[in-house]
Amino acid sequence: MPLADDPQVAILVTVDEADLYNDYGSVTAAPYAGQVLEQVLRYMQIKPQATGEKEYAIVPSTVGANVEYAVTKIENNGLLVEIEGTGTVVKQTPAAGEQVEKNTIVKIKCDTSVDTTVYYGIE
Repeated sequence: MPLADDPQVAILVTVDEADLYNDYGSVTAAPYAGQVLEQVLRYMQIKPQATGEKEYAIVPSTVGANVEYAVTKIENNGLLVEIEGTGTVVKQTPAAGEQVEKNTIVKIKCDTSVDTTVYYGIE
């Protein structure tokens, strides 16, 4: 029976006021939860299960593009998008050029007060 069907351990990690620019849970709390889980599974004598090869994608540059174009470009790279605001992309995380696992969420912040520069067809 897969472990997910019969959970025996729960891990909760909280981080109060992380001293990082990128203070998302995946950056601050998840590494600690992973370390604890690794030790717990070893203690319980549960061996890791192979999940296959991971696929990676390069995060495209979308800053300065309109939101519709940015979403298309990100999704075409096998990534997911979380949008804040409307209009022109003024910030994105992870940064353009980073190599991440496919299906990673790229967060884009948009602002309507910025002129939209459309980058159709320009890489």
